[in-house]
Amino acid sequence: TLRFDYPSEGAHLMEVAALPDGRIGGGAAFPMRFFTFDPATGASRHEDVFGQTNVLDYQGERVFIGAYTEGMLLELDMVRPWAAPRRNVPDSNPRVLAICEPDINRPHAILAHPDGRTIVMGGTPGYGYTGGGLLFWDRAANASTLLKHTELLADHCVMSLAALPGGNLLVGSGTRAGTGGQVRAKEAELYELDVATKKIRWHAALVPGAQEYSELRAGPDGLIYVAAGSSCRPGARHDRGRSRGEPRPGPADAGVALSPPDLDRHRGEHRRRRINHHRGLAVRARQSRRRLLRRRGESAADRSGAEAPPHHRAVRRGQDGCQLR
Repeated sequence: TLRFDYPSEGAHLMEVAALPDGRIGGGAAFPMRFFTFDPATGASRHEDVFGQTNVLDYQGERVFIGAYTEGMLLELDMVRPWAAPRRNVPDSNPRVLAICEPDINRPHAILAHPDGRTIVMGGTPGYGYTGGGLLFWDRAANASTLLKHTELLADHCVMSLAALPGGNLLVGSGTRAGTGGQVRAKEAELYELDVATKKIRWHAALVPGAQEYSELRAGPDGLIYVAAGSSCRPGARHDRGRSRGEPRPGPADAGVALSPPDLDRHRGEHRRRRINHHRGLAVRARQSRRRLLRRRGESAADRSGAEAPPHHRAVRRGQDGCQLR
């Protein structure tokens, strides 16, 4: 082995976060490392890690890492010593819990749910794909549930996560595609996801034209702070996380704060939209049925050579299983 030193600008910092033991941890890229820093002593360490540490959060004494590539979820036991992470090796520390490609390739958000057992991770999809999924890891059951983008918002990815009072999730989407993929969504949206049913309760483009909601943070004042921005445009192809061509017009940066009444208002608006949507479907169905009945009456008149009387049209409709209104 030939070893040599060379000057550089240093590695990219991919993530920095607090650890349960009071240290600061994070990930660096090129080379791929997991690092820790102790503010009390000034001591620092870095270790070889499996994949690129994009996001991390902790629950109890366990740190959960979302790693690129393959959309890996890893679990690091802070009590045990670091061991070289390897696939399908239960004793490795960190150990690989789930691999989510192609639905998730680059994790952008991870959340240790306040229920104490659920880890949620989302991001952008694999190379050439559009629409990112959402992973739920159940620590008690040691099992995962992976939702596809078509089960959430089609052609959107997941960029940020926050827990709401009551246990549901607030999810910030993005329009990014996987590297080389086609951007199809016109603008990003926020949505509330029911953790139990895995169904969306409401969704809205809170900041018109925004292409991603990059951060969601619950504040001590009961508000959820939202950071939004514009970075892509529909029709563009992504190259290493960026779109080719000019950015789509929209807010370069925007910040808003959501209060519990704001969330209630969005839920109410979503319910009203659904009710109006179903009412519209019912009206269109009645209109289509009436047009069909008229055509059938006209066909009966054509076959008899004269206009069919109303009672004749009614009888024919009854035979076809339709009711005259």
